[in-house]
Amino acid sequence: MEDRNQQFRIIIGDDDVESLRTIASELRAAGYSVVTTPNSNRILRMAQKSFPDLVVLSTDLKGMDGFETTRVLIEKLNYPNSILMLSEDASEQIIMKAYEAGANE
Repeated sequence: MEDRNQQFRIIIGDDDVESLRTIASELRAAGYSVVTTPNSNRILRMAQKSFPDLVVLSTDLKGMDGFETTRVLIEKLNYPNSILMLSEDASEQIIMKAYEAGANE
């Protein structure tokens, strides 16, 4: 299983450094290839270069927020894979905004 996971590339973007470390550590322990950044512009550059299998974004990022970053990934970079959004606010309004931006979960 770990060999298969190692080929699965994930970019994680979160402005909360502790959350970023925790999520990345758990995914790496499961054998996934993970890169992290708190900056939306860097996320876009990394995604354009490597087209990861999954992008995990916080709604709060340095630069553009997670919603706008998702829109750019989909509309300008034609990112074809899954985008997962994270938020401390689990309100229906935030969930709908994430889906409207193009997030899968």
